[in-house]
Amino acid sequence: MPDNIHKILQANTMTGLTKQMKEMERIVNPLRGLAMQLHSHGHMQTIQDSLSQHQFILASTFNTLNTQSAISKLFDQTSVHSSALRKATEQISAAATRIASSLESTMLPNMSALSSIAEQLSNMIPTIYSPDLSWAKTLQSQMEAIHTPWVLTEFPALSFEGFASISRLNSVLRQAEPFSGQTHEFVDADLGDPINVKENDSPEARDVAHIEAGMNARLLAFPPSALEDVLIQAGFVFKAEFALIPAKVDDSDLGLIFHPGNNNLITFVEQKLRKEISERMADKYGEEWLKKRINKNLVADWETKRQATVAGGERPLPLIQYSNFMELKDIIIGGDHWNLVFKQVFVRKEHFVTSMERLYPIRNSLAHSRPIGQGQQIHLISEAARILRAFEIDIFKS
Repeated sequence: MPDNIHKILQANTMTGLTKQMKEMERIVNPLRGLAMQLHSHGHMQTIQDSLSQHQFILASTFNTLNTQSAISKLFDQTSVHSSALRKATEQISAAATRIASSLESTMLPNMSALSSIAEQLSNMIPTIYSPDLSWAKTLQSQMEAIHTPWVLTEFPALSFEGFASISRLNSVLRQAEPFSGQTHEFVDADLGDPINVKENDSPEARDVAHIEAGMNARLLAFPPSALEDVLIQAGFVFKAEFALIPAKVDDSDLGLIFHPGNNNLITFVEQKLRKEISERMADKYGEEWLKKRINKNLVADWETKRQATVAGGERPLPLIQYSNFMELKDIIIGGDHWNLVFKQVFVRKEHFVTSMERLYPIRNSLAHSRPIGQGQQIHLISEAARILRAFEIDIFKS
């Protein structure tokens, strides 16, 4: 995880956690894993009473457990001399070694704790589309289906909150009117304001910029290696026709989202906007709508681009195919076009403009075959879903 993202999560931990999420950190503490290891070797019954008596001290110490030396410090601090605990030292040390090696930075939560965690999350991050009990059960079943270690051991509460936020965002994007005030309120709370980026900004720098612009930092509280599994189980993944995901064949950073599916999705959005603009403007203003309704300098620019591509051997296309992404936005909101043609589709002009402004820097990166970051992946899916749902197209996998 990049240092700048790590610092942001640390800041969120200090300022944003509730007492309930502190309890979650205790629940997913490695102590539970050690207890399970001991139980499997038949020693739990023997030391149960001693462990429960010193549970608080054990839990705080195990948070920093990495090596056998930490075990020694643990018993020095607790000053426990019971024969049962002395006999259990070797088993605890062996279990700690195994757990430390597999839980360096991430872990899978204990399945038996997920019901309680889901219930607390459903109260902290309520959804408007399900009763509380149903919402809790949905979160529990989704988290149980994740098989890649996805909870950050340093920030477990943030990982749980982030998962619930993604799941709720998915529910809103699937079920609500895409550009209603209520939908925009939820989306804005998670995505923040659009950002302006420089061409050479790294994916991580863009993710940081999004967080500084108000994006929910908890949405990034996952290891890059687990992001795909998290999004899939939360239902936040688009259909196969939009996502031709290639196999990973090297050691590149999985946090840099770089596959043809993203480009397919943004291309589909852009082409759909061009098609709908052409058809709806022609229906309203006639086949000569370009000459009647579009600035002549802009039309001349498109014509110049078409001539250049034809000279390069391409066949000529309709002029709208030579527009850029934000010019499409300007056509939709310009003049009387919004009130007479597009308001019935997108409902709120300012919300549509925000969606286009969020997508624009992502579109430019993908157009130049540059990877995008974890945060921009979430922005892409969210805003593409809203725009396409306005045209009654559902991008999500059923």
